[in-house]
Amino acid sequence: MTQQLPIPTLQPMARGLSDEQVRAIHYATLEILFQTGVEMQDPQGRELLLEAGAWESGGRVKIPENLVSDGIASAPSRIPMYDRLGNLTMPLELGQVFFGSGSDTIFTLDVETGERRRATAQDVEDIARLCDALDSIDFIMSMGNPSDVPPDDLYIHAFVRMIRGSVKPNVYTAKNRADVEDIYRIAVAVAGGEQALREKPFLMLYAEPISPLLIIEESLQKLIFCAEKGIPAAFIPSPNTGGGGPITLAGALTLGNAECLVGLIISQLIRPGTPFLYGMNTAAMDMKSAIVSYGSPEWPLGMMAQMDLARYYNLPAWAAGGASDSKVG
Repeated sequence: MTQQLPIPTLQPMARGLSDEQVRAIHYATLEILFQTGVEMQDPQGRELLLEAGAWESGGRVKIPENLVSDGIASAPSRIPMYDRLGNLTMPLELGQVFFGSGSDTIFTLDVETGERRRATAQDVEDIARLCDALDSIDFIMSMGNPSDVPPDDLYIHAFVRMIRGSVKPNVYTAKNRADVEDIYRIAVAVAGGEQALREKPFLMLYAEPISPLLIIEESLQKLIFCAEKGIPAAFIPSPNTGGGGPITLAGALTLGNAECLVGLIISQLIRPGTPFLYGMNTAAMDMKSAIVSYGSPEWPLGMMAQMDLARYYNLPAWAAGGASDSKVG
């Protein structure tokens, strides 16, 4: 009697780091958090870490290895993201890839005249509607900071315009915790209640610490609120090489990894199992202009490398692509 065995499916995968390099970056990350620590400007975040076993020295919070490993173990390896209608459209997990639009640009090209001008609230809604119709776009971001609304409320206006223009999962930005609270209340009303939103989230916060190793209150409080509510959040540092990070890509990756994991640890201390999206941005700073070069070769190399780290931690991850430094207008 013959037996038919399943034929394994081979999935080609680009890698930026070897297994040995991944482990080296991980252990160097642990050393940074234990020996150097982070400048924690948020009192609640500092207290959470200290109560969990970290300690303060020289104005910096030092984090032991067990807090890192416990945080990684607590974070889910899969984040189900839904559209506004309640359909599961983005199961964020290793092996799945989804694409979306960008965020927070100041200028746009007028589709009628070709003029380069400041983005408006209507632009945000129009672009969201376009993204909603494109099968190749899985989630939306604002693609513009509207200039025709009160500056203190621009992120709230952008979120409202995005959900008016699209039902797809929404990755949003915010100025501070108050913004996130207002956006959350809007999302709860749209979803039909807090429980409904928590069970089928259609929004995710995108927030950033400041490199090197500075966790500001405005940024962390946004993450903490999302953790309290059980809503997905991404905490994405930008240790650009030669700028906020070391000149070497390996050094920038190690720094960014440490900063991202601090956010992960705190989110899990707030609410174990809360959905957290791993990632970092490691473009290069142009030394001549002091402008971060999105089109630099370090950018895609860093993205590949951080995916290797995400696989090592078994965490869903954020990455950027399709960026350019080409001049327009």
